Amino acid sequence: MLAACMTLAVALPPAAAGEGWRDDEVLAAAGALAKQMAMPDDKRDAAKSRLSSVLHDARWRAKYAGLPVRGVFAYQMGEGGLIVKVKKGKGLLRWAGDQGTTPLQLKSVTVGAQIGGSSEWGFGLVLGIGNPQLFGGDYDGSTVSATMGGAGTNMMELTRKDATGPAFHKVYLIGASSGASANAGGGKLTILVGR
Repeated sequence: MLAACMTLAVALPPAAAGEGWRDDEVLAAAGALAKQMAMPDDKRDAAKSRLSSVLHDARWRAKYAGLPVRGVFAYQMGEGGLIVKVKKGKGLLRWAGDQGTTPLQLKSVTVGAQIGGSSEWGFGLVLGIGNPQLFGGDYDGSTVSATMGGAGTNMMELTRKDATGPAFHKVYLIGASSGASANAGGGKLTILVGR
């Protein structure tokens, strides 16, 4: 019986138990997705470095200790606006324990004290979702710039509207922008999932 259990444990992928990815698995998945999306090398390196810094940040670990990373996506969005910024873009998502990818369409509206326009490449983390089929829809969030992971990090924390039980989750965007852009506001993000 013990041998059978050990064989089963070895046969399962590291994240198949539903606990989500380890930090090294998150970074490996992010790198692979960035290549699939043809993310420019400088943006990939900057965003991946910031992602690594966030994952190893003591405040991140304390805040999200109970929400494992169950999904990772790479994205690209373009933005423009002065007081109200609108971003549109695309992404590729991979779930823990699954080697396939799922295409995403993204649209974000951010309101607050902000200037400029830019193109942003980055990574998204899906934290704590119990059922991946419930991912997507409308999210509310706040921009968190340079509070974790070092200066120059564009980050947004989002929660899906009215999500409870197995649908409850957080989405965390960590990006590297080019162009003039500064944020200190709240926003909304719509994620359309290609099923």
